[in-house]
Amino acid sequence: MSSRYKKEYFIILIFVAVNLVLHLIADRNAGFHGDELYYIDSGRHPALGYMDFPPLIGWLAWFQNLFHSTSLSLNHLFVFTASSLIFVFVGLTVLRAGGKWSAVTIALCCILFAPGFAATHSLFLPDVFEQLFSVILFYALVSYCKKPDNKYLILSGISAAFGFLTKYSIGFPICGLLLSVVISQPKLLKNKILWLSILLFLLFISPNIYWQVNNHLPFIKHFSQLYNTQLDQLSRLAEIKSLLLFLNPVTSVVWLVGLVVYAVAPGEVQFNTVIALLIGSGLIIYLIFYIRGVSARLRITALLLAL
Repeated sequence: MSSRYKKEYFIILIFVAVNLVLHLIADRNAGFHGDELYYIDSGRHPALGYMDFPPLIGWLAWFQNLFHSTSLSLNHLFVFTASSLIFVFVGLTVLRAGGKWSAVTIALCCILFAPGFAATHSLFLPDVFEQLFSVILFYALVSYCKKPDNKYLILSGISAAFGFLTKYSIGFPICGLLLSVVISQPKLLKNKILWLSILLFLLFISPNIYWQVNNHLPFIKHFSQLYNTQLDQLSRLAEIKSLLLFLNPVTSVVWLVGLVVYAVAPGEVQFNTVIALLIGSGLIIYLIFYIRGVSARLRITALLLAL
């Protein structure tokens, strides 16, 4: 990034500061969420894995517990750091994609004014860390597409690994990305750095995989129980409504328009983009209306989401 982005950098810093101040004010008038205490307590028992979540948040809690403090803000130290970095990397991603100060402002406003992000960015839960590593992953991918520098492949492998150690659900986009490389960019498979990136990913997650296998894959048992007792009882319409509220319905104008403009943009990618959107929409409709309540198709759900 060159000095010509000074205005954009300043805007990013303003959003980081405003976001941090708002969360600090909220912490002065709030207490611990019940779920937070569960993860904070896991820091007393650091391990390579846990039954119902990956190990990274346990080790973060272990570090925070070294201060022996009950301060809400101190126990949100990593949460606020992750939240700030999300604003930074979203802003940098917009710049990499060719956006200027107005595009950066709009993108960061969509995060700042989203109720779901406001909630997840104020709680010591895996969600904010999963969001962070997902954002870094896509920043690295966008950067590589704009400028094929192998360092971005390394960054994508490391961020994907830390995302996996935060929440296993990041495995869906990882599988989808690998599949897209095989289908649309097979020449990239000849790049040794790509395989080094994959090797680093496997190396980072191997201790947790070993723990899971050694303990008979407890996360599968937990997820199956969760699916049979809670997930299959969720209302499809209520879930869609919750998603829109999470993002703030007003922001849907931004990302819906973005999808439409991208689909009809002139150039060689026009046909492929439209087909990809149609296939993706079809898969989403299939998942919403046919997968729920059918526990036997749980693995198919993962494959379709990856596709």
